[in-house]
Amino acid sequence: MSMDFSAKIRETESVIRRLSGEINGHRHDLERLRQTKAQLIRYYDHFIEKSDHVSKPALTKNTGSGEVENEFLSFRQNEWKRSYLAIPNNQLSNRIEQIEERINQIDSKMIRLENQVYGKRVHLSYLESR
Repeated sequence: MSMDFSAKIRETESVIRRLSGEINGHRHDLERLRQTKAQLIRYYDHFIEKSDHVSKPALTKNTGSGEVENEFLSFRQNEWKRSYLAIPNNQLSNRIEQIEERINQIDSKMIRLENQVYGKRVHLSYLESR
């Protein structure tokens, strides 16, 4: 085997190692993102389950009645609950969607890298057979 082929083999092996390292890094990132997404989904579910608690505070006969009570009830239903539900419906949902997009991007990148590794291995086999 000539020096030229030995150098090409070493270079190809180096590229395969580098690409494999990138793939492993992306696998770690995917695992971390999937765990974060699962945790956010748990938070989302918790917020939804507890949304009725926002409606629980009530006025007693000693603390309010009539128009004040009606304003309080209206505020509690319209403002508190809407603000409370904005957390899971806007903030958590948006973050979950962003994580899903990132997961899809990394998956696509990993497929491209794995295809490159495959191509380099085929090339390496060719070089080694010469």
